Amino acid sequence: MSKTPKYAGLIEAYINERINQVITPAQITEAVQCTSPTTYAFIKNNPSRFEKISAGQYRVLSSANSSQSAGDWN
Repeated sequence: MSKTPKYAGLIEAYINERINQVITPAQITEAVQCTSPTTYAFIKNNPSRFEKISAGQYRVLSSANSSQSAGDWN
């Protein structure tokens, strides 16, 4: 993440409370009190956390989805 480290933790905490919910970037921007470009940069840099539903709407995905490939090797 190039320009969002100050808000990355705040956005991460916000979306972790909203797994499988459909949210808008405006909701993130308002809740975290950051700028829209910061929100869109976070979404762009973390595609494994968001599924685009329609224009301006994203479903929040669990962070576990990106680590499921490291399964049990037995």
